[in-house]
Amino acid sequence: MMMKRILTVLLLTMQLAYGQEQKQKWGVTAITIPAKGVTLKEFYRAGGENRPATPTACKITYTNDTLYVQFSCTEHFLSFPAVSHQVDWYATLGQPTDQDAAFPDKVDLYITPEIGRPAYYHFAVTKDGQSFGRQYAKVITQAQGFTDEKATAKSGVIENFKADVQKAEKTWTVTMRIPWKTIGGKPAGTFGLIPIRTRWREAEVSSPVALDFTERAADDLYIHSRLGKRASVEQASATLDALPSGALRWNRPVSLIYPNRGIMEEIWKMQQQLDQPTGAKNIQQRIRLTQHWMDLLLLEGFNFGSTTGGLPEVNMFAFEIRRKVNKALLNNDIKTAGQLLDTYLRELNSLSRRWFADGSPGNILQDKWMAVDAVEDITVEDKRISIRCAASGHPVLFYLSLPETGGVRLLAGREGFFRPSGLLPLQAVPSAGGMQVRYAGGSIDISKTNATISLKDQAGVVKHVVSLKDIRFIFSGDAADASGSVLAANDGENGLPNRFVSGQAFIATDSRSALQPGEVIFGFGEKNDRFSQVDNVLTLWGADDWTGLTVGLKNESYKPVPVFHSSRGYMVFNNSSYRLRADIGKQQKARYRLTQHGPVFDYYFWTETPEEALRSYTSLTGKPLLPPKWAFGTWMGRTGRRWLNTPLKDPVAEQQRVTKRFAELDIPHTAIYAEGIGSNMPELHSFMAPRDIKVLSWHYSSIPEKQQRALFPGRKVDALPLLKANPRDLPSRDIGYVDFSHPDAMELSRRWWKLRLDLGVAGSMIDFGDRVPEDAVFYDGTKGDEMHNRYSYDYHRTYHNVFKERRGNDFILFGRAASPGTQQWAAQFGGDVRCNFDGLRGSLTGALNLCAGGFSNWGSDLGGFRGWSEPAVYMRWTQFSCFSPLMRCHGREPREPWEYGDAAVENYKKFVWVRQNLQEYIYNAAADAHHTGIPIMRAMAVAFPADKDLHANADQYMFGRDMLVAPVMREDTVRTIVFPAGKWTDMWTGKVMPARAELAVSLQSIPVFLREGAVVPVKLNSALRFGETMTNDKVGAMIITRPSVSDSVRLLNDKGEQAAVTLQVTKEGFRISLHNLPEVLYLVVYDAAGGTVEAVPEWDKETRHEEGRLIVRLPRGNSKQVFIKTNRDDR
Repeated sequence: MMMKRILTVLLLTMQLAYGQEQKQKWGVTAITIPAKGVTLKEFYRAGGENRPATPTACKITYTNDTLYVQFSCTEHFLSFPAVSHQVDWYATLGQPTDQDAAFPDKVDLYITPEIGRPAYYHFAVTKDGQSFGRQYAKVITQAQGFTDEKATAKSGVIENFKADVQKAEKTWTVTMRIPWKTIGGKPAGTFGLIPIRTRWREAEVSSPVALDFTERAADDLYIHSRLGKRASVEQASATLDALPSGALRWNRPVSLIYPNRGIMEEIWKMQQQLDQPTGAKNIQQRIRLTQHWMDLLLLEGFNFGSTTGGLPEVNMFAFEIRRKVNKALLNNDIKTAGQLLDTYLRELNSLSRRWFADGSPGNILQDKWMAVDAVEDITVEDKRISIRCAASGHPVLFYLSLPETGGVRLLAGREGFFRPSGLLPLQAVPSAGGMQVRYAGGSIDISKTNATISLKDQAGVVKHVVSLKDIRFIFSGDAADASGSVLAANDGENGLPNRFVSGQAFIATDSRSALQPGEVIFGFGEKNDRFSQVDNVLTLWGADDWTGLTVGLKNESYKPVPVFHSSRGYMVFNNSSYRLRADIGKQQKARYRLTQHGPVFDYYFWTETPEEALRSYTSLTGKPLLPPKWAFGTWMGRTGRRWLNTPLKDPVAEQQRVTKRFAELDIPHTAIYAEGIGSNMPELHSFMAPRDIKVLSWHYSSIPEKQQRALFPGRKVDALPLLKANPRDLPSRDIGYVDFSHPDAMELSRRWWKLRLDLGVAGSMIDFGDRVPEDAVFYDGTKGDEMHNRYSYDYHRTYHNVFKERRGNDFILFGRAASPGTQQWAAQFGGDVRCNFDGLRGSLTGALNLCAGGFSNWGSDLGGFRGWSEPAVYMRWTQFSCFSPLMRCHGREPREPWEYGDAAVENYKKFVWVRQNLQEYIYNAAADAHHTGIPIMRAMAVAFPADKDLHANADQYMFGRDMLVAPVMREDTVRTIVFPAGKWTDMWTGKVMPARAELAVSLQSIPVFLREGAVVPVKLNSALRFGETMTNDKVGAMIITRPSVSDSVRLLNDKGEQAAVTLQVTKEGFRISLHNLPEVLYLVVYDAAGGTVEAVPEWDKETRHEEGRLIVRLPRGNSKQVFIKTNRDDR
């Protein structure tokens, strides 16, 4: 007790010295359990997610013989569909994510009889009444942030406990009865408990203890429990707090809170004092600030793993250092705790200084940044305007130009990767205090007095203002860039500067812009965590983010694309691949701040509509590729290990079995993703070819030294196109990446792919490409800090060219990583997302952000990647995939519908046939994207920028020119849909919708609507119904919705030839003209109730009204005209 009083007084003293925690809350640390029981009433989401947990309570009581633990779990959807996959619970104990997915509604209880000893008991009960128990002798933690509960020789199954499950209207209750003798007897002193609830459909793991995402069990965070007379529940009051024993404990806050400026300054001050050891006097301050520091990095997208493309060379996960420190603190060994913390802080300090452009947390060093303080001169130089400025005595030269591809370019220092084909002549005239430039997209006012560049649209409305005084630089001591190479003032193509010095060279840039109330900022590549980035800080640094997407915050990205839109009416492209930090109104609510490493300041601005801006942007960086038509069918697929790990133990036999089963069910597929050795087997190709099913393979960015030497016999290692990425021979750096800047990289790739291409492989996943270290050095001299985000461009381009040499345009590659421009070389897939509704919503969010950056051919893993998805999740994901650019099955568990129940089979079959119905429409949308740059999938803010009510809408989207899709992505079956202006018709029922609708959507349906004047080429059966078999019965049809204005739509017919549909509106109705569309034998006209048909020229027509549609049978021939006469009242 004396030690407890001493430590408590010490802790209070430290809290007074360093200040109390603000706006923080911590989990339960101790309870006293009377015979009548104690109840833990509040559960918190693991990982510190700032979302409320579904209400759960845990009551703990006891008798002399038995411990009773009762979980009361609120559940609004007890009838949520479920299916048993016969998974061995014990086999999943080392993989919490797999276990949560396989047992999606369960409660867990961890008990340790003696806190501090490596032994504990684990009890689990599912909602459907399954119960499990196991004893462990120790816990081993492994990489990737996962707890690996590897059993030792002393571990064993526990069977002598009981559990009952009872269900009420909106609750299910579990009562565990655990004999004291099961855990070694009734405790006389302190023992540990951790209750946990899993509700996987919403990626929800919660506990009264603040856990990391995958901690099972957190052996340093047990609730210190004692049997007593009076119930009590104690929660921590600080990050470092005293336990009942007097020992100190490092507690994780229950919610991640972004640190304020004051805390960042405290962290920076601590960084300057790390030469002073951590001891009793400062341990509280250092642990408090370390937790804030780690939270700051985590919230900004820093990856603490060593093999994920992040900065660490060894794992730096927060829970690992916390556990080590707490182990020492439990033994009252502050000296050892301090030494452990100091070792960690030294490495964290090094990483943080590299992560942030000015080295400080949040880039808070005002003195290090030199702001532009004056514009000295504005001069027209042929096709560009030079703006000479001074920044704290350093000369800075900006160039403003109008690229032929469109937009406005503002350049200083070294130019970025993309260069316009040429520049437009300038129509520049002097104005009061500056200069004005007019161009097709609007006008530009450059003010010398105010040091501003105002970008206006064609109507003269100011869309964006670049304040030169809000641009700051960190200058190098000599004229060297961040790579250490001397910059030279050379002229590049078209009179553009190539690499030049504007005064002194800079190594980092920082720019700030105004942010208006209600403004929406979106894009930045595939960001799954949110659509609008306002009130957020993000970092564009590609990562192997399978952990974050599977269980984490989803705030990292495989695809860092520095393109973003503002709902105020402008788009920005930052033409630099160095790491970018974007603070969108987080630290300053009325400003956003873009901070970037490297010697490049090269920005493009557009004030046209988002779609017009994307036309221009993709003219600069490359139009999305046009895959072959078969690629827009449905693909079956699994991971390689899941094709292999079956009762057959033969991937080809399993792939053949699955294909035959689909044929029996009359479910067509156009491709099979045969990851693993199957794609290398001739027998697979000979089986699939007569079925007209393309074989797709897997490969990634690594061809290690051993394989390269086999492909280039006699070559010395130094002469191989192998990236120099591991100078210190670290396991985390042993990536074996191909150096695609090497002149022999193309030949290496040809030789590697030869076997598969000879067999007939029609495409491949080209995985990874996101792990280039900052200090890697490429053959052409480029360093990893510049190439990390851009590596996928050369990677995808090289493999695209290898396939094109052999297969022409009859192939598809699909990559996980991406950078600006890769849209022209490969399609994209959404990566390793979680297999629940949270993963489904994140996939849509990521797709809308990515497509806002000029990407079009995208698809997700139907059902999610890791683990089993629940039947309702699988069915909703099937529907979403049907209305995604690519529809592909993939995952670590089978994704065939029969694994998810009869309703899932019916749903899958229906939407695969819907996909077949719409294949012509989707292919035409892809062709349009290929020619214009306007993606197939578009957020409401991209498609309807004038509608302010839709700017932040991220749960509905445009699919092609004419379809609005509003998928259901929650367990609830009711959703609200907000329609843009105009008339919208339900594609399934023909019903015209009101401006806002709340719909009850069955599990077998997805809301899809057609805009007025829609032109949708389809293939249907002779009954002209969606989602029904066309195996022996298929006709061409054109769906038309009544237009309000005349229009002409260009299409490709079945032969790939140019065709068109013209809609001409008159007072009496509207005329439909089809040109070069011989395959179209039916018109299906929506919103034409009571309409009559007049054919031009006249033929023996067949018409009928059916379910809100007017159906017209057309004669054969290339061109046809039909006039629909409508009632005036109907119009």
